[in-house]
Amino acid sequence: MQRAVDEMTAHGSVIVVAAGNSRAAARSTPGGCQGVITVAATGTQGRRAPSSNWGAAVPLAAPGGTATERSDVLQPGGGEVERIGTSLAAPLVAGAVSLLLADRLGLHPAEVAAILRRSAQPFARGQCDRIRARPCGAGVLDVRVTLGLVLDWAAATRPERGAPLPAENRPASQGPGSPT
Repeated sequence: MQRAVDEMTAHGSVIVVAAGNSRAAARSTPGGCQGVITVAATGTQGRRAPSSNWGAAVPLAAPGGTATERSDVLQPGGGEVERIGTSLAAPLVAGAVSLLLADRLGLHPAEVAAILRRSAQPFARGQCDRIRARPCGAGVLDVRVTLGLVLDWAAATRPERGAPLPAENRPASQGPGSPT
């Protein structure tokens, strides 16, 4: 699985996956692969939802609800269905990534992940779980802040579409000459 992820990200694909809902560290594939954006779920209290997986492989969380606080999702053929957990949280992050890439098509997957981490809002009470040994990344997705990082920079510099981000928005592993 890691080889497939490496090949896709080398070609510029951004891969967003659900951390899972087994109340354990996110180690399964593809969530445990390097190069993917593994998403935990938060409940309405702004902390990790009880069923959401967690761990060092998780760089970010997004709203996912709990069994008692489901979210209504519109069905393509009409009607609604209730969804919860990381399977709801991951598409929210994927949507934010799509909006980012619509404006900055040339962003490298590592740059996208860095922007998401940098723009995440703090968890309620400063941590994702009452047990510190259960990390859920940098914080909770905030699409407005995420897009603001890119759009503010774009408005200030008016670069060509797909131009690389300034150094402060690049992950530490990427230098100025790195591909975007």
